[in-house]
Amino acid sequence: MILYAPIGKKNYTEDEENNNKSSLPRFRKNVYTKEVIDYILNKIETGEMKTTEVIERYHIPKTTLYKWISKYKKSTK
Repeated sequence: MILYAPIGKKNYTEDEENNNKSSLPRFRKNVYTKEVIDYILNKIETGEMKTTEVIERYHIPKTTLYKWISKYKKSTK
């Protein structure tokens, strides 16, 4: 006697397809504005804060911060 039978795989794929066909547009969440990025990078460039202090205080992921530094680095020429 079968007391429990899991739902077949077809139901899972049908649910995923229905979720992807939503009428609402899908947006990528961008939390940090250009002003916030400039403010934090200015703190680092002027020497007021180190990168580790920024990561600890503002809870910004390390990879995100280093990507900002490489992308928005002001040239010293």
